[in-house]
Amino acid sequence: MAQRKILATIIVHSGEKAHSEAMVNLFEVAIFKGLRMGIGVHTARYRTLPQVFELLSIPKKRGEVLRYVEPVLHSGGRGMLEFNAPEDSLSNHCVEALKEIETICGSGNRPRG
Repeated sequence: MAQRKILATIIVHSGEKAHSEAMVNLFEVAIFKGLRMGIGVHTARYRTLPQVFELLSIPKKRGEVLRYVEPVLHSGGRGMLEFNAPEDSLSNHCVEALKEIETICGSGNRPRG
């Protein structure tokens, strides 16, 4: 029997520093409501606000966020590719951005998507 559900994915953009407080609030909503979502990130977010992404590593019994919120790389990982970039250029930016993010927060909290 069909369940008649509509599958959806929520991905929130977090490109500006002013979005930081909203990100933390979204983390809390995700935990309390059991809502899963992605949050778009790039290197500048990790460089300027590593404490926000440290929340992703909190154990479940203490309010784990990672189970609900997944960081997703956007804007070529550098926050600057909001145009049709050549495929090899975009790929290089993403690879380098992931390396930089991993040096900041380790492999556990870096974007996978």
